[in-house]
Amino acid sequence: MNVLVTGAAGFIGSKMVSFLAENDAQVYALIEKGDHDGREKLLNISNKIKIVDDWEQMRENAEDYPAFDKIFHLATVGVRADFDDIDLFCDINIKMGCRIVDFAKRNHSGLIINFGSCFEYGDHGDVLLTEDMECRPESLYAISKNASVNLMTAYAKKHHVPLITVRPFGVFGEGEGVGRLAPSVIRSCMQGETVRTTAGEQVRDFVNVKDVAKAIIQLSDAEYVPYEIYNGNL
Repeated sequence: MNVLVTGAAGFIGSKMVSFLAENDAQVYALIEKGDHDGREKLLNISNKIKIVDDWEQMRENAEDYPAFDKIFHLATVGVRADFDDIDLFCDINIKMGCRIVDFAKRNHSGLIINFGSCFEYGDHGDVLLTEDMECRPESLYAISKNASVNLMTAYAKKHHVPLITVRPFGVFGEGEGVGRLAPSVIRSCMQGETVRTTAGEQVRDFVNVKDVAKAIIQLSDAEYVPYEIYNGNL
């Protein structure tokens, strides 16, 4: 099986690559040009991974690549609250998704598994968020991800390219950014610092990144409904 993973060196992407490679898939890993750390990270997973760092060249030569059975689209920017580069929001979070659809059509690819975000839902109070709830994105990141999901889904339908969207919730685990909850608590404890916490009134359901990666791969093999959205907190 030939598989393309975009954002392959990222927190979730690298785990997807690892599990796919373990299951004998031929993985093509798309990373940012010049990302030497990402390249080394992926090669440490398996030297059989084919690393691509030129998306524009890949787009232009879609027919030169093997027809991908699946495309896992994780490439994104702007999760940090202080990120406000509107050009990158538009180019990576919105435009790239539709270009992935174009690529899949020309490449005769199979299913696209698009990664949205739980932040698309916004604030609905203390309730379990379900796929049929209205999206109320607030941050630039959440707004761009929601725009991408809507546009990419409609574009894929128009061109008869199979696609589903997954929205992971509360992902934690090895490789997580140091500023996130679990790593920051662990770091404070190891350094003998006071652990900064709230009163603990929030209700969150955290899922290990390895379980998320496994579940999404299993979903892509299951009887999914084309163009539907699947939350990663169920």
